[in-house]
Amino acid sequence: MLHDNGILTRLPGEYVSAGLAPLPDPMTAHRGEIRRLVVSAGPHGRVRVTYKLLTRKSGEQSHHFWCAIHAEQIGAALQGAETPRRLR
Repeated sequence: MLHDNGILTRLPGEYVSAGLAPLPDPMTAHRGEIRRLVVSAGPHGRVRVTYKLLTRKSGEQSHHFWCAIHAEQIGAALQGAETPRRLR
């Protein structure tokens, strides 16, 4: 089954990673927590990125990290820039 990730695959990583800074430390957040942040994505305009806290176990150790799972354009793209299309 395919999941709708909006325009996430069309955004350069620098814009997606910019939203990670204000998120709480993964070690103190609640497992499965979801946060939505608005980032300025250059030529794509303003974009709302959804992050989910994931946990991976390796033996006795656990690694907690934020992962972007969805993005949607909420502001107009700059003139002359390619407008991101919604993936189906």
